[in-house]
Amino acid sequence: VYPSLFEGFGLPPLEAQACGCPVLVAEAGALPEIFSGSALFCDPDDPADIASQITRLLDDRQLRTQLVAAGFENAARFSWRAGARIVIETVNRLPGPTT
Repeated sequence: VYPSLFEGFGLPPLEAQACGCPVLVAEAGALPEIFSGSALFCDPDDPADIASQITRLLDDRQLRTQLVAAGFENAARFSWRAGARIVIETVNRLPGPTT
């Protein structure tokens, strides 16, 4: 359960998916883009909605199974190695210092 009000990427829920956990995340920041189709979403400003979605996860075995499978696929799209490669390539394209 990750009801973040603002999130740039969402590593904790992504790591949870890689471990086989169904994930509930906020409809905020980058989370809808990162977790589209692989997580259940909640309104982070609405405690009743958060509780309702948690109950839904607890009560619906088929939904949990579906989210675990989708979560493994989603987590597989990301890796530390690929992220590091993108950062290195971006830094190498920057102009050097001027003297």
